Amino acid sequence: MSYNLNYQKKYLTDRADSSTLQTQPTLQNIPSRTNRSTHAASKHRLEVIATLQENAKIPSTPEHVAVVATLTPVAAPAAHTSVAAPATAPADATPTPVVAATFATPVAVVAHTSVTTEPAAHTPATTPTPNVGIKHGAIEDQAYGTVEEQAAEQAAQPTKLSPTGASIFEQCPKRWRFCYIDKLPDEPTLAAQIGTFTHRVLEELMHEKPQQRTLDQTRKLARNVWENFQTSENYLALELNDKQAWQFRWEAWAAIEGLWDIEDPRSVHVEAIEAKLAVMLGSVPFRGVVDRIDLENDQLIVTDYKSGKKPPSRLENERLHQVLLYSAAVEADTGRTPAQARLYYLGQKVVDTEVTEEKIAHSVDRLTNTWNQIIQACSINTFEAQPSKLCGYCPYLESCVEGQSYVTKKAAEKAAETAALIQFADRVALRSAQAAAYRQTRVRRKKQY
Repeated sequence: MSYNLNYQKKYLTDRADSSTLQTQPTLQNIPSRTNRSTHAASKHRLEVIATLQENAKIPSTPEHVAVVATLTPVAAPAAHTSVAAPATAPADATPTPVVAATFATPVAVVAHTSVTTEPAAHTPATTPTPNVGIKHGAIEDQAYGTVEEQAAEQAAQPTKLSPTGASIFEQCPKRWRFCYIDKLPDEPTLAAQIGTFTHRVLEELMHEKPQQRTLDQTRKLARNVWENFQTSENYLALELNDKQAWQFRWEAWAAIEGLWDIEDPRSVHVEAIEAKLAVMLGSVPFRGVVDRIDLENDQLIVTDYKSGKKPPSRLENERLHQVLLYSAAVEADTGRTPAQARLYYLGQKVVDTEVTEEKIAHSVDRLTNTWNQIIQACSINTFEAQPSKLCGYCPYLESCVEGQSYVTKKAAEKAAETAALIQFADRVALRSAQAAAYRQTRVRRKKQY
């Protein structure tokens, strides 16, 4: 089965350059050798076509595409052809060049191209998409993977965002993923459990009538809350001994008693306690729980308890971002704008701010920006770690390579600094000892003379 490849190249080139391309070429225009084996002829012709395309001898025009389609005889349409030709080609239809489908993957064309000897209504010149001749989704699968792989590359989209969640993402997106996507277990901490116990006692206190909000009544409430709290899973996970448990209760009571250093609970008019808010703040599905909403002079006051250490003055405005979001949520839920937003650092101080539309808009814009970043991170399943000094307190440090590297690096730097200080102290001590010995030597010499 000899086949003159050079002759076929010349034949096709002459056909491409002649004016006879105005008419649709047929199989009868091909030399008689093509009537032998259909499969073998198709294979050789496709090789010729690929060679000519690589040498840029045949431009990618609709007419030349028609030549290519004619040179690829297929007895019957493939059963899985993805694009069907219309029954009648529109009169003003503009042919779409088929480059990648015809030349880049000739084997695929043989397997999938549907060409018949019916009238010109089925001519490939009217192909409406450059993916003709390729199995549906093949290009997309090659470029981006299968549908299952693409789904696996996307993290679950969140359905809500709380101030805590937004704060965690701003600190470190990877920590946010560990918490909200991977749902890794978060080991309870001593400080967090003290805060939980304190909040429960103060919640019970504010359910009392104003005249019953005394220290004696609070002690009773604390004992009642403790009976159930000490058997809770999170508290037991701390594995405290008797001395540590006593220290836990002492620190918790100090925080509870610290409320009286800030206000007299009997004078507070409580509008709502542990108010659960579920509203839309702009485009963000916001969720949060407000410790207290008070009523003062017919105006709402948003209050949140903090049992930890008060922040430095330079960070006070940053900490107020949370209660400003609560204020925005209260406004969205009730239609009433709170007058003030407060943070009660129990036993220490009150950090508050006047609530204005400008401050609310700023906090909501910041929340929206964080939400958009979360959605983007989930869509590409990429959550960058942001190592910082907070890595040492992260509950997911064992699962984070970047955090471990950062902590190890800082520990080594601190060890090096400590070693340098020790060496410096040793040198100073040595020089002091040498100076003292020198003075003693001089004193002895003076006595001798």
